[in-house]
Amino acid sequence: MDINVFCNKMDTKMDTASDVITLLDILKGAIMNIGRRISRILMLLGNQPSVKGYQYIKKGIAYCMRDPRSVTNLSQLLYPKLAEEFGTTSAAVERAARSAIKESWHRRDRELSKEIFSNSLQGSDDIPSNSLYIAAVAEWLNDEEEKAF
Repeated sequence: MDINVFCNKMDTKMDTASDVITLLDILKGAIMNIGRRISRILMLLGNQPSVKGYQYIKKGIAYCMRDPRSVTNLSQLLYPKLAEEFGTTSAAVERAARSAIKESWHRRDRELSKEIFSNSLQGSDDIPSNSLYIAAVAEWLNDEEEKAF
C-alpha cells in the first residue's frame, strides 16, 4: 500500500486495528522517505553528513516542509526547537548550520542550486543565508512532491 492508498483509506472507516497499524506503517515510510530525499538533495548541494551542521539543516528542512511558518523566524522558532532536540544552544545550531552551508557551497551541483535558489541570489558566488537555504530547499522539495502527484 502506498501513500495514495493511505489518503484514500483516511476517507473511509477503518474496521480493524490491523487497518490502523497498516496506515501507521505507511505514514512512517513516507516520513522516512522525506528524510532520504532531504539527504539526497543536501549531498547534491555539497553537504557532508560528517559536518556538524548537516543534521541541523536536514532536520530544519523537514520541519519547514511540514510547517512553512518555521522559516519566517529561525532564531525564535526553529533554532530553539533544534537546540532542544540536539542538546545544544540556539547559537550553536545557527553557527554550525551557517558553517556547513558555507563549506558546502563550492562543492554544490551548480545546475541544481540554480534551480532551487533561482533568482534569490545576486551572483553565482553568493552564499545563501541559513533561512534562505532552509526555506528554498524545503519549498523546492514540497514543489517536487506536488509535481509527483
